[in-house]
Amino acid sequence: MSLRRASDHDLLALLHDGDSPAAAELWKRHYRSGVTAAAAQPGVTDPEGLASEAFVRVLEQVRNQGGPTGAFRPYYFTIVRNQAKQDLRDPRTTDLDSAAELQDPAEQPDQVIQRKLGQGVLASAYASLPQRTQAILWYTEVESLKPREVALLLGLKPNTVSARATRARRALREAWVAQHVAAVGAPGAA
Repeated sequence: MSLRRASDHDLLALLHDGDSPAAAELWKRHYRSGVTAAAAQPGVTDPEGLASEAFVRVLEQVRNQGGPTGAFRPYYFTIVRNQAKQDLRDPRTTDLDSAAELQDPAEQPDQVIQRKLGQGVLASAYASLPQRTQAILWYTEVESLKPREVALLLGLKPNTVSARATRARRALREAWVAQHVAAVGAPGAA
């Protein structure tokens, strides 16, 4: 299998099996975006260093049988954000609002995303979707990537990505309605 044509999911599976070239391919695909995400964090003076450090942390987690198994980039961005917060942490200047934002080091990035989104209706709706659907929504809606870019990351054809993105948005709407009805109770139920 050509690593350049492999999906992120396939590369992560190879990486979990100890394949170092898979790590290099993930680096090529995601490092520049990681630098951009790092530069967007408050107080970051070395976005390249932060992105590199976060990437190494992800690799260490994978080598320890943890880390992402599906979509790489959301996980990587969570590590970038958490590392930036950890680097800024200063007990003399931390106020109550920022203290609530700081993450427990034992907390996994997926848990951070759930915590950040809260236990709200949207978070529950998103979490109820299959991982592949979540990945397509993340890449197309959050990162605003074009279908051809997402196709490379997920090992799909661009037309397939477009079709799945349409279905994913519909699935999220339907899941949101279902979660909302469950949260507030069905009309007339009392």
